[in-house]
Amino acid sequence: MVFPLIAAIIMAAGKVKEGQAKKKAGEHNAQVKDRDAAVARDQANAEVLRQQKVARRTIGAARAAYGAAGVTIEGSPLDVLEESAANAELDSQTIRYRGELRAIGATDAAALSRFGGRQAERAGYVNAAGQIFGALGPGPSKPTTTAPGFFGVGASPY
Repeated sequence: MVFPLIAAIIMAAGKVKEGQAKKKAGEHNAQVKDRDAAVARDQANAEVLRQQKVARRTIGAARAAYGAAGVTIEGSPLDVLEESAANAELDSQTIRYRGELRAIGATDAAALSRFGGRQAERAGYVNAAGQIFGALGPGPSKPTTTAPGFFGVGASPY
């Protein structure tokens, strides 16, 4: 009785360690995903700045071309410049939105990884307890084949 119990305790310790290692791995993976989320936001912000710079340059070039051609900035030329500015702002918002979607996906993956790690740790403790209790005594009894049936104990309608 002593040796099976010692073996069960050693195996239980292994189950606990395994659960703790999985939790640690889950936390590491979550930290990687948290960094991915921050990078996605940073990349989106950088892309917005680049896009806004290009838009300002394009609108400025159009304004200069209108001026060189002797066109006043009113009426249709003004409408064109305003629409260009509105499109540039829409592009900026779209870039930010896509970056935020990537960040949300990474954040969700981080949360899922943390949850999986915690669940693995809990499972390690439960499995460890099962090892020890299993070594202390017989498991649950198996159902007998002579259990009462619909027609009574071992009875058959025929």
